[in-house]
Amino acid sequence: MKNLGIKVLHVSHELLDIKTERVAHTNVKYGCKVFFAGPYRDAPWGFNTALFHRLYEVKFDRATIVGVPHKVAKIEEKIRGIVKECKPDLIHAHNVFAARLVMDLGLPFVYDAHEFWSERARVSNRLRHYYRRLIWPLWEREVLKNAHAVITVSDTIAEHFRKFNDNVFVVPNFPRLVEVEHLKPKKDPNEFSSVTVGKFSYEESPKRSVEGFLDLFRKYDLGKLVVIGDANLKTSPPIYSKGYLYHDQFLEELTHHYLGIIPFKKHRYHAYACPTKAFEYVHAGLPVVLCSDYQYAIQILKDVALPFDDYRELVEIIRYYKDNKEEAAELGIKALNLARRNFTWDLYEQNLIKAYEIALKQH
Repeated sequence: MKNLGIKVLHVSHELLDIKTERVAHTNVKYGCKVFFAGPYRDAPWGFNTALFHRLYEVKFDRATIVGVPHKVAKIEEKIRGIVKECKPDLIHAHNVFAARLVMDLGLPFVYDAHEFWSERARVSNRLRHYYRRLIWPLWEREVLKNAHAVITVSDTIAEHFRKFNDNVFVVPNFPRLVEVEHLKPKKDPNEFSSVTVGKFSYEESPKRSVEGFLDLFRKYDLGKLVVIGDANLKTSPPIYSKGYLYHDQFLEELTHHYLGIIPFKKHRYHAYACPTKAFEYVHAGLPVVLCSDYQYAIQILKDVALPFDDYRELVEIIRYYKDNKEEAAELGIKALNLARRNFTWDLYEQNLIKAYEIALKQH
């Protein structure tokens, strides 16, 4: 195994998340000393902050992500101070906002796009997001042209990015094998249950519309629904709210159910998305119920994806598998086997290392 022996500074506008932790695991595995600059706190999901030699707190706000000059200048100054102190050999910039702040520092940098930011801006129909629709595509193009290498989560997004940068690598946010290899389905043969992950008590964005989803379980006999990740949602049978769970507890909870549901209604942004929860579902032995415009995810999930066009079809899918629990369980075993063969971080981490090597050589 290669020993890169370099110092890597991760910069992010978002809280330390599971994707950044997975990257840090690979960094440490290949002999890197790892730093993080961005917002962080003791998260309820149990991230391993011990991977990082040091965490530097940098607070981003809405003014920063829409480019208010004095706010951006203040963050840039703080990051320059961090770079001067930790002296990284390479910067790993998570998402377009961090990448804009580091691309003029004179250091090799890798742009890691967790999302397709320009497309996300274009599909927003909110008046207050008009400025984002103008500037995010410009920022993304600028970052892509200046990055020494680029990482993204799907082939669909990579195809667009290669118009502006020749060194684009796909590293989907799949679980590390060590996170999931112990998981085994533990379904109750006497009770049919589905699980979903997300927030249902907050304002929705257009690409995450779930209006009426919880009511389906109240109105129809669809069995039990367990919701993970919404601390403000109260349990009211047949809906059971688990709130936030540590990551290992979350994965373990998934194994007890028959279907994993991504309940978002159709939206054109989904064609570019690679929803992390879909691949956590299959590693726990769950077929994935999701809307039909998640084209990339459906293509690679194959027949363990159960697509719906609208909530009427969603109800039909759940009803069918509620009446055929054994078939759902068999499909879940197929999902688990597919996941172990194809959907682990370990299979893609070499793309991350290649991106680093190219960035270091180009500089």
